[in-house]
Amino acid sequence: DVRRTRSDDSGEPTAIVIHDKNLGRLYKQYGISMKKQQNPELKVHRMTPEMLRQDELEIPTLKQAITAAKGHPMNIELKLDDVVEVAMQTVKEYLKKDSYSLEDFVFSSKDWRILRKIKQEDPNVEVALVYGFKNIYRRLIWHIRKLSPKWVGVNKYLAPILLPILILLRVDKRYVYTVNHMWQVKLFSLLGANGFFTDSISLPESVKK
Repeated sequence: DVRRTRSDDSGEPTAIVIHDKNLGRLYKQYGISMKKQQNPELKVHRMTPEMLRQDELEIPTLKQAITAAKGHPMNIELKLDDVVEVAMQTVKEYLKKDSYSLEDFVFSSKDWRILRKIKQEDPNVEVALVYGFKNIYRRLIWHIRKLSPKWVGVNKYLAPILLPILILLRVDKRYVYTVNHMWQVKLFSLLGANGFFTDSISLPESVKK
């Protein structure tokens, strides 16, 4: 999950890896004061990298994440339209290095307009659609035909409805998120899923066994 910060002293924003649009939940985890947690100004896009470092928050940048994941394919889910440019620039920096190729990266989003923007900038970039409750009724068939996504990810609560549809649409890679239990893996596999996103560190090893 990638968002962008406010521009730093150099005038450039930074792509960082964080799910939430604000820092309240993260501050709570780090034991930072309740007053600060409830501050409505603590939006990620309103903070510079320097402001984040002042609170000693361990929020990795996209560059750090790519470096750490070297040798493994990376799914970069873009949360908002404003992060597209900085995320693309970051990936292009790595593509200049011999050890990285375009096949190492997939850009995904729940917003098809973000994926269209990426495709317009570079048609060779792989994109993937993510479907949840907020965008489930937004022209699923049209999006798949227009974007030719590498895979389609669906919310686990919608999976029983969407997996059969994806099979009919001949989508080869059908992923379900967020799957944290083995019984869910077995159930969704029977329904046609062939990949999963999980918060569990141990579940992937259990699935392999």
